[in-house]
Amino acid sequence: MIKRKIFVFLLLAIIIVLTGCGGDSTPQKLWNHYIKAMNSKSLENVAEIYFAKGTPGYENFINNRDPEEYFNFDNLKTTAFKPEVENDKYYSAEVTLDVDGGAYENIFMVYFYRNPGEPWKFISEVQPNAFEYSELGNKPNNDYYNNIVKNNGEYFYKYVYATKPGEVGPNDYVKYVYPVRKERVVEIPDTIEGVPVTEIGDFAFFDFFRIFTVTFPNSKLEQVILPSQLKVIDNYAFYQTKRLKEIELPSTLERVGEYAFASSGLEKLVINVDDEAAYASLEQKTGVDKLTLIVDKEVYMNDVVIVRAIGYPSNLIEWSTSDEEVATINLVGTNARLQMHSPGTVEISAKLITDNPEDNYVAKATVEVKAQADKTIQSSNPGGSFQNFRFNIRRLFYTGEEFSASMPLQAIWSTSDPNVARVEGNKVVMVGAGTVTITATVEANQSVKTSATITVVDVNDRNAETTFTYDDFTFTGARDMFVGDIIKVTAPGFSESQIEWSVDNEEVATIGRYSGVITAVGTGSVTIRGVRTDNPAIESVVTIRISDPVKGPEFAVNSLDRLHNLKELYINAINPNSVVFQSELRFNNDIKIYVPAQNIDSYKTKYSNYANNIYPMP
Repeated sequence: MIKRKIFVFLLLAIIIVLTGCGGDSTPQKLWNHYIKAMNSKSLENVAEIYFAKGTPGYENFINNRDPEEYFNFDNLKTTAFKPEVENDKYYSAEVTLDVDGGAYENIFMVYFYRNPGEPWKFISEVQPNAFEYSELGNKPNNDYYNNIVKNNGEYFYKYVYATKPGEVGPNDYVKYVYPVRKERVVEIPDTIEGVPVTEIGDFAFFDFFRIFTVTFPNSKLEQVILPSQLKVIDNYAFYQTKRLKEIELPSTLERVGEYAFASSGLEKLVINVDDEAAYASLEQKTGVDKLTLIVDKEVYMNDVVIVRAIGYPSNLIEWSTSDEEVATINLVGTNARLQMHSPGTVEISAKLITDNPEDNYVAKATVEVKAQADKTIQSSNPGGSFQNFRFNIRRLFYTGEEFSASMPLQAIWSTSDPNVARVEGNKVVMVGAGTVTITATVEANQSVKTSATITVVDVNDRNAETTFTYDDFTFTGARDMFVGDIIKVTAPGFSESQIEWSVDNEEVATIGRYSGVITAVGTGSVTIRGVRTDNPAIESVVTIRISDPVKGPEFAVNSLDRLHNLKELYINAINPNSVVFQSELRFNNDIKIYVPAQNIDSYKTKYSNYANNIYPMP
C-alpha cells in the first residue's frame, strides 16, 4: 500500500512538472491553454501561464493589471495557428484570432522558447487584443534573434541582424545552415528574405553514418552552386563530400574555415579574386634623366613658379635663363624660383655642378610667360537683375584638376561634354582633353544661366620638354606595384651590362643589379635608379608606389587538407599574396596550378615547392 502511494505521488509530481509553471508539452498546447485562461477572465489563471503560483512574478502580474482593461473582449477563438520557426529551443507561429464571435480578426506573431528538459514558455507576455497593431502578439528577445534557425522546406537558414536584433538594416545577411534533404545538386540562392546569403555554416554538407565507433562519409552532394555574394565558408562545411568533384569560389569570398574542404573528392578547385580593376588603375611610369626639369610649359605673370630637377636638389645646379628681361632664376633656400619680368618666351638652363670643371651636363626647357590677364575669364552675363550671377574661371586646365565656385544664388552646374569635364556634386572635374563649356543655372529660376568655355589639356602635356647637352637615356617597364609583384625595367638601346640598377629603400623593393628585375617586398614609395656603366654621371630615375594587394580569401589551417584527388587548382588572382593559405600547401606531385601569366614568376617564387607545377592560365 505504501509503495502504491509513493508511486502515485511520484506520478503526480511528474505530471505537475510537465504541465505546470507556465509551460506545456507543445507550443500549440500552451497557446490553447492560454486562450482558455484568457476566456476565463481570471488574472490568476493567466498569471499561471507565465509564472509559478505564489512567486513574486505571479503576484506582481495580478496586482499590476486591471481585469476590466485586461479582458477587453467577450470571447477569443483561435482560427489559425501557423508555425513559422520550429526547432528544439525556439518556436514561432502566426496566429489568427477571432475576437467576439466574428466582430474582427487579429493576426499576429507569437514567440516561444524552452530550456533543455523544461516545457515551452512564452518569450514575453502576449497582447491578443491590443489597440495598436504593432503591439499585438508578443515580442521576441535578442537571444531569439541571435540563435533562431528557420526552415523554408528546402534548407535551414539564419537571418543575422547587423545592428540591433530584430531591426532590419542594410547590412543584414543570411547564413545558410544546411539543406533539409540530401540532394546531389544544390543551388544556394543569392538572397533569402531580400538580403544576401554571405555565409555557409559549420558542417553544412558534412554527412556520415556510424558503425559502432567508426564514422563513414555519406554525402550525396555532387554539385553546388554558391551564392554570388558569399563571404564565409565555415569549418567543415564540405568535409568528406566525396562525390563533389569541382567547385568555383566567388570573388567575394573572404574566409574559408578549418577543414572546410578537407577529405573531399575535389578534382578541380577555382579561386577567384577581383583584382583586374586594381591593376588597370596602376600608373605606368618611365624612368627619365635625373636632370629632367619640372616646370609648366605655360606660366603667368605674378604666379609663384618653382623650377626643379627631378633627381637633384636645386642648390647643386647652376641656373640661368636665355632672356633675363623675360625671366630670371632666384635660388631661395633649396628652391629655384622663376622670377617673371615680362611676357615672352624664355629658355631655362640647369647645369649640374660637379667636381670636374670640364663636365658640361646641362638640361634645358623652354617656357612661355603670359600676362596675368590671360589666365582667367569671366562667365557670360545673364542680364537683368541677375548680372552678378557670374563666375571667374581659368582658361586652361589639366586633366585631373577640379573647379568650384561660390555663387550668390544656389546653382546647378553642367558641362557641354562629360568626356572632357563632368559634374560631381558642387564641383567640376576635368577628365579629358578638349574644349568644354561650363554652365551654372539658378536653381530657383532655371531660365537664368551663365557660361564660360575653357580648354582642358592632358596632364602629361603640362610639363615643358627637357633637352640635354649629353646623351641621356630613359627606361621603361616601371609602374606602381602591389607587394609580391615582380616586374622588369629596361633601357631601350642598352644591353643589361650597360646599365647598373639600384633602389633607395630595399625594405620596399629590391632590384637586380643588372637584370632590372624589381620585386615589391613592402609598402611605401621607392626610387628606382639606373646608371650608365660607361659614364656614372648620367643616370635616370623614377619613383613608384607599392601598396598591399587586393585582399582575397584566407584559407584557415587544414581547410584544403587531404585533397588526394585534386588535379587542377586555378588561382585567378594576379597577385600571389591576395590569397592566403595559413597551412603549408600539401598537394599531389602531379597537380597543375594555373595562375595569371603576367605574374607567374611571382607565384613560382612564393610557392617554390610547386614551381614546376605552375602554369599560365589557359
